[in-house]
Amino acid sequence: MAERGTDWKQTAIYIAAWLASAVLAIVDLLYIREAVLSILTLIQVSLEAARRQRGLVGREIGVGFTIQAIDGALLFIGGIATVGIVLGIEYYFRKGEQKGQLYPRILKVIGIEVLIVIAGILIQVLVSLWPV
Repeated sequence: MAERGTDWKQTAIYIAAWLASAVLAIVDLLYIREAVLSILTLIQVSLEAARRQRGLVGREIGVGFTIQAIDGALLFIGGIATVGIVLGIEYYFRKGEQKGQLYPRILKVIGIEVLIVIAGILIQVLVSLWPV
C-alpha cells in the first residue's frame, strides 16, 4: 500500500465528511423529489379546477398516472445520479486531501448540498402559497 503522506486524523475527517456529504446527497434527492411533486400536484389541481369551470365532472385519470410515472422515474434516475455524485464527491475529497485542500472542498460541497435543500424547501413554500 502506498504511503499517502497524511495522518490518521486527516483521514478520519475525510471519511466523516464524505459520509456526511453522502447522507446530504440522499436528503437532496428527497427534497428535489418533494419539490417536483409539489409542482406536479399544483398542475393537477389547476387542471381539475379548469375542468370544473368547463362543467366537466370527474377526475382526469391520466394525470394521476402521469404524476406517478414521473415520480418513479425521478426516484430511479435520481438514485442512480446520487450514487454517481457520492462517488464523485469521494474522489473530490480524496484528491483534496492529497493536495492539502480538504477543508475548502468540504465547505464547498456541504454548502452546495445545504443550498439544494433550502431551494427545495423554498419551492415547496412558493407552491403552497400559489393561488389555484
